[in-house]
Amino acid sequence: MGGKAKHFTAANGRIYDPEGSDYVAVGANVNGNAMWGRPNGRESGSVRQDFDIIADIWKFNMVRVVCTFQFDHPDVWNRSWHYDDIGAIVAGFTSKKVVSVIEMHDYTGVYPLLVPGSVNKAGESRPLSLYEFTDAWVALALKHKDNPYAWFNIMNEPSHANDSMEWIPIWRKFFKELDGREYPGDAYDYQLDADVYLYVHDFVIGAMRKAGIENIIVLDENHYGQAAFDVNEPYSNKSACIYNAPKLNKSYDNLVYSLHPYGWADLGRMIAYAEAMKKLGVSWIFGEYGPVWGEMTTHMSAMNVLTISLMYKIGHMYWDWSNDSMPVVDRDLPDIIGGWGWEIDKKDGTKPTNLSWYGNLLWDYTRGELTLPIPRFVFPLLVNGDFKNGKLNPWNNIGSNAIAIASGQSNDGSDCALLKPGKNYTGQSLDPTNFKPGKKYIFSAWGKTEGETPGECQIGFGVTSKGADKEESVVLNFSSPEWTRMEAELTVQCDVTSARIFVWRPDEASGAGFYFDKVALEEA
Repeated sequence: MGGKAKHFTAANGRIYDPEGSDYVAVGANVNGNAMWGRPNGRESGSVRQDFDIIADIWKFNMVRVVCTFQFDHPDVWNRSWHYDDIGAIVAGFTSKKVVSVIEMHDYTGVYPLLVPGSVNKAGESRPLSLYEFTDAWVALALKHKDNPYAWFNIMNEPSHANDSMEWIPIWRKFFKELDGREYPGDAYDYQLDADVYLYVHDFVIGAMRKAGIENIIVLDENHYGQAAFDVNEPYSNKSACIYNAPKLNKSYDNLVYSLHPYGWADLGRMIAYAEAMKKLGVSWIFGEYGPVWGEMTTHMSAMNVLTISLMYKIGHMYWDWSNDSMPVVDRDLPDIIGGWGWEIDKKDGTKPTNLSWYGNLLWDYTRGELTLPIPRFVFPLLVNGDFKNGKLNPWNNIGSNAIAIASGQSNDGSDCALLKPGKNYTGQSLDPTNFKPGKKYIFSAWGKTEGETPGECQIGFGVTSKGADKEESVVLNFSSPEWTRMEAELTVQCDVTSARIFVWRPDEASGAGFYFDKVALEEA
């Protein structure tokens, strides 16, 4: 692409910088005016402290500045709105020639509605209607329209396939009245989702372009940014970006689409997505991804993101600069739980000695030293069996309501986990490559029950082998109100395709709680 461009441009599946050179993003999500209650970045102070380390030491060329328009939202986004603060963040990164993707987190998992004051889910007020949301975007974007290093990410991870979402009947009625459009049944519908996605983004983008705003605009995938992409139906309405990109790109220039593939452990699925985007000539990035502490699928997905980035020259930003669940720097547990990017032990540009698995990959990537194949993360047999950090990951806290940390309730006065009354399952997935045919494994745990009718609670270790009809497992049965240690052995017979730890209460209606701790697994 020749000549000098005023703005970054997106065309033919690529992104070009203002000088017309190919641009591949790498960076992190950072705090804007509101994010998790921390003021503008660090727990103490602002991300403005980190311009140098982000741009000069880590060598990032893009950040996603997470913000909100809301004044009175009742959940975690209840923070003041500061145009000036965002402006200072953008100005600082612009001086370093780092792109700031200003992103609004207000509508995660939903869509704006057509009238103000509506309720979308769990009683959460969404005071900005589509019209107010659009006006707010135009007002903000006009302040940065002459800065090519300011991009605008319309909304975070819109839509969620849940029939209780209020946007579903409201938008169904809207399209029916608009042009007689109807959708089968009364519940969530992929086509409805894709149609709402198109209408909302077209409405906002159209207003911004009409106001003379030519900067790149970023559109997150639907389904919490993950898409319901199916490799067998790559151009179906299960990916709002793939389905709608040809229509939106026909109307507007400089659009970049964004996938957030936390659970995409299948490299084949990600290659199919990249090939579909390539065939359409669509420019896109990974706007969020990252290895969550102890969760195997997110580590596999992170490997896949870096693989795709090297194969197709696709940009990526990890989640996030201010979140210790991303293993950028090791702290408490080597290579499992990480620290913040500014905690590196060397800040002179030489490679830090306290980088984690992912931190090493990212450091090498920004210096052009990362090559395929991406080094695999080697998981321990079992993660976080003693809850010593007061954390639950990677135990499956279904609906954020199945288990909890019970502070000081273990038999030695430390923390343990509680399977709550009325809940009957939790567990964690294990790395199947760790288990070898013919090897014996010793599984143990401590547990106790509580309540008038506690029933029998179980903790088990199971593996599924290649070609096997059912899972091989050993189960520890607990029924005592006193702390008890139990142990069992399992010999793996064949190549393992999946492995797990499970905690199970057969009598879900017992109303009893079950405490468990010091879950351990080792090769005999």
